[in-house]
Amino acid sequence: PNGECPQVENVTRVRLVQFQRNTDEPMGITLKLNEEGKCIVGRIMHGGMIHRQATLHVGDEIREINGISVANQSIESLQKLLREARGSVTFKIVPSYRSAPPPCDIFVRAQFE
Repeated sequence: PNGECPQVENVTRVRLVQFQRNTDEPMGITLKLNEEGKCIVGRIMHGGMIHRQATLHVGDEIREINGISVANQSIESLQKLLREARGSVTFKIVPSYRSAPPPCDIFVRAQFE
């Protein structure tokens, strides 16, 4: 009311996403850099480890992998880091809300008179 209210748009919702990786199965994730140089989830392979866990989504910004900042790192070095990661893997992400899946339409028809 008197100008002390913070702008909601400027609030960054950072989440920690953690999962176990104990095999050589690929994570099934492709990273890319956006126009601003931020590390973004580019693609998620259907049926892959990340897809099955539903913890990351296309468009999510990745800030850290296992506590290592992704800033100023090449996509190749980040992909290598992911390939070699074993045990507990932690991502610090900023979820992308603009690419959320569209709501499902459900059509219902009454089957009585």
